[in-house]
Amino acid sequence: MLRSVKVFGFSLGELTEQERATLQAAITRNQDPTRGTPMVIIAPVGERPPSNDITPYPAAADGVIGVTGTTTDSLALQIRTTGQLIVPTGSFVDVAAPGENILTTTYDPNNSNPHTYSSVPPGAEYAAALVGGAAALIRSVDPTLGQDQVEAILRSTARDLGDAGRDDVYGAGLIDATAAVRATRHFLSVQPNTITLPSTIGANVTLTNSYTLAATWRIASAPGWVNIAPLSDNVSSSSTQITLSRLPSCDELNQDHTIEIESQMPLSYGAIEVPIQVADICQSVGPTPTPSQLTPVPTLTPAAGTPTPEPRSRLFLPLLERYCNSAGDCPEPR
Repeated sequence: MLRSVKVFGFSLGELTEQERATLQAAITRNQDPTRGTPMVIIAPVGERPPSNDITPYPAAADGVIGVTGTTTDSLALQIRTTGQLIVPTGSFVDVAAPGENILTTTYDPNNSNPHTYSSVPPGAEYAAALVGGAAALIRSVDPTLGQDQVEAILRSTARDLGDAGRDDVYGAGLIDATAAVRATRHFLSVQPNTITLPSTIGANVTLTNSYTLAATWRIASAPGWVNIAPLSDNVSSSSTQITLSRLPSCDELNQDHTIEIESQMPLSYGAIEVPIQVADICQSVGPTPTPSQLTPVPTLTPAAGTPTPEPRSRLFLPLLERYCNSAGDCPEPR
C-alpha cells in the first residue's frame, strides 16, 4: 500500500507569538526522523481583503510548504474586476497551484440528486490540496523522503511564473506533478526479500511491492524453473506470483537462484535481487567452496606429560556353540 505518506494540510490564520511557538514546536516534532516517518506539511497562504497584511500561519512557519492559488490563466488569485490580488504575498510563498474553477463535491438537499459536483469560489486552500496530492505521489515513489526533499523536488520541477526565478507572488512557480514524480528516485522494496519454496511442483509465493504500482517495476530475470505471473496492482500495492514449474537440479540451483527486479522509473536506486531456494534440494545453494575456503579441522596436540593413547584394536572372536550328549550333559565349550 502507499503507506507512511503522511501529508498534512491545514490553515489557521493569524496567531499570537505564544501560539506560533507552540505550532512551530509541533511541526518540528512531527518532522523528526527519529520519531518515525517525517510528516510533509502543506498550508495555503489564504485569502485576505486587499488592505489586510496578516501573515498567514502555518504557511509562514518553518518546515511548511506555503501554497498560493492561481487563476485559470496562471495569474495570482485576484478580483477580476479590479485586478487586485486576494492572496497574500511574501517569503512564505513556496509554490503555486490552480485555485480557481475547481470542481468539488457538494450537497444540496433541495436538489433531486443532492450529492453532486459544483465549482467553488476561488481559494488557495484548493491549491494546497493539489500540492498535497503531488507530495503524496512523490512520497509513494520514495517514502523515505523528508519535508525538505519533497519541497526541493516540487520547487525544482515547478513552471516559473511572474518574475524570473523565485518571487514573493508565485514562489518557485506552478507545480508540475508529472515532472515531480519523474524527478523522484524510485524506492524498490519487495516482500519477502528471500524465497524458499517446498519441493512440490506448483508451490508458489507472492512477491509484493507495498510502495508502488505494477507500472513502476518489472521482473528483469528469473530462473528457468519458475513461472512469473504478470504484475498486477490494486489500490494499495502491486504484486506478482512466483510458481515452481519443475524441480531444478543441484547444478541449476548453484548457477541461477535469484530473481532480479528493476525499476521502470526514469530515476531509480537500481535493481535488487531476491534469492530463491527449493527445500530439500542442495540445502546449501552457492558455489562449491575451494579447499582454501574450507574451515580447517584443528589438530589436537596432547598436553605435556599426557601419554598418547594406544590405538585400539578390534577382536573378532569365533562363534562358540554348546553341544549336549545323549545323557543331557552340556559341557562348557573349550
